[in-house]
Amino acid sequence: MEKIIIFGTGDIYKKTYNYLLGKDIKIMNLSDNDKAKWGKSIDNVSIIPPTDICNQEFDAIVICVGDIYYEEVYHQLCNDLRIPVEKIRHWTYWMRKELLDFYHSRELCDDNAIKVIDNIEKNDKLGAFNYDFVELHSRAECHFDDSCGMYYGLYQGKRLYLNRNYKTKRQAEHYIKYLNIEQDEKSPHRYLDENFTFDGGIVLDAGAAEGNFTLEIIEKVEKAILVEADSDWNEALLKTFEPWKEKIIIINKYLSDMDDSSHVSINSLTKEHNIKFVKMDIEGAEVDALKGGNDFFNRVDCLKMVVCAYHNNDDEVKIRNILQPYSFVMQNTKGYMVFVDNLQQEPRLVHGILRAEISN
Repeated sequence: MEKIIIFGTGDIYKKTYNYLLGKDIKIMNLSDNDKAKWGKSIDNVSIIPPTDICNQEFDAIVICVGDIYYEEVYHQLCNDLRIPVEKIRHWTYWMRKELLDFYHSRELCDDNAIKVIDNIEKNDKLGAFNYDFVELHSRAECHFDDSCGMYYGLYQGKRLYLNRNYKTKRQAEHYIKYLNIEQDEKSPHRYLDENFTFDGGIVLDAGAAEGNFTLEIIEKVEKAILVEADSDWNEALLKTFEPWKEKIIIINKYLSDMDDSSHVSINSLTKEHNIKFVKMDIEGAEVDALKGGNDFFNRVDCLKMVVCAYHNNDDEVKIRNILQPYSFVMQNTKGYMVFVDNLQQEPRLVHGILRAEISN
């Protein structure tokens, strides 16, 4: 049985702990830089100060923190605590090994997949985007707006505000950097390209979050319906779209196959709005949301959609099966992602975005 110490006790720890259940691994201790947690325990495992790590018996120490803090903790362990490099692991260590084992046992014929696997082999951690272009986005410049007390970054040359949960410049820069990676021209998560464009009209932006998709196309937008269940984004969205406020409608609900106080469907939205473009990035709820568009899809004669298909390994097949009867022409973006946030499923290469179009 392998003995490990986990550094970090936040959300990533919780996911990693559940993932490790049932494996031949024993968590000896937890550690964290938050002094208020020292001496306490989580899941019946004690939390010790980082300085006590060297006094423990362990085979590996696993860093369970977000990318924004990973390098800092890594250097803390190496330089301050003198932990041997070979004993330090990223929280995706077991996922990476499982994924490589799976694809090494198969003959890959897809050049894009081979390239991704090669890149994963070269790195000691698994990411959503395992491509060289990630390194080109080393940082993103952000500023603090004293007039409203929120950070903003320049996105497509326009101010994009972040909600008040982003309390430091470092957090804000990390967020904007990730958006730039996600929408890089080589990214499998890129919504639009020269062959699939937004040509005007009313857009439904489901899972709007900070609103980067709508902000990119705002000049061509007749009206944008931003469906975002997290009301924490309202203030930032209003500030971002202040120059175009007459074009923006914000709905604090989940896009779904039902209509109630917390949910709204495509069918109901399209009774009031002649929607010509749908962007959907709703954390794995895309399948249900598309089921809620059956009436609309039956009657619409011109529509484009970009639908995230990576949150679950079988999402792409389910999405295609839903849209097929309505004569959508569908195509994936190039390349592959690995959705590392869903530790309840086997790690696999998945397509990022499914682009769909009806044009009569």
